[in-house]
Amino acid sequence: MRDYKALLVHAGLEDTAEARILLAADLADRFDATLIGLAAGSLETTERLDRARDSFHATSRKAARRREWRGSAEPLAGVLAREARAADLLILGLAEAAEGELDALAARAGRAVLLVPERTRVLDARQVLVAWRDTRATRRGIASALPILRLAERVALLPVRDGRPEEEQRRELADMARYLLRHDVPAEVLPDGPVEGHLPGEILDAARRLGADLIIAGNRDAEWLHLAVAEARDVSGQAGACWLLGP
Repeated sequence: MRDYKALLVHAGLEDTAEARILLAADLADRFDATLIGLAAGSLETTERLDRARDSFHATSRKAARRREWRGSAEPLAGVLAREARAADLLILGLAEAAEGELDALAARAGRAVLLVPERTRVLDARQVLVAWRDTRATRRGIASALPILRLAERVALLPVRDGRPEEEQRRELADMARYLLRHDVPAEVLPDGPVEGHLPGEILDAARRLGADLIIAGNRDAEWLHLAVAEARDVSGQAGACWLLGP
């Protein structure tokens, strides 16, 4: 994939939606992509959906030149999975995703998902961390992120422990670094040893040392995401890193 042509953002009426819409609109501007706003839920009314639509357009119009809107009173997960056909990337709130069945959603949607912490309004993506484990979701996540990765100044590959010999993982990392370099991505393998995959705090610590505001991973386990949400809520009030998970 050379560039994103359409991005779909969850644009409901919750307090965290504005920051997420601003981030999505900025990405749409950078890629000259259409931005699709979506609100849905079995408890939504026509009035609430109209308010969400108006808020989406008001928040995104300065950056996103082409916008579309989708609203539905059906359950959110099903609507997202269905409407994902129109977009290259789904943009959801990290906390909201942790409360739902993200694994099932990503599988049904067939699209990568960008998870945005509640205070994050911009994704610079100059420094990116890839939490590498040789899984289908991680590979698909990297492939789906190529348009963003080409904008980065540095993409660092960090091995995640999976029970296999470290030497074998290092060979995989070297292959992945070469793959990314062939796609004009400035990739390198971090010298750090493997981190524990069930501890997202270790991955976030590595991201902070790197100064990364985007982490690409393949783990969509609900408990793991809850831990990631807790870690992302920095007590200093700083914005947390976004997570991009493969389909």
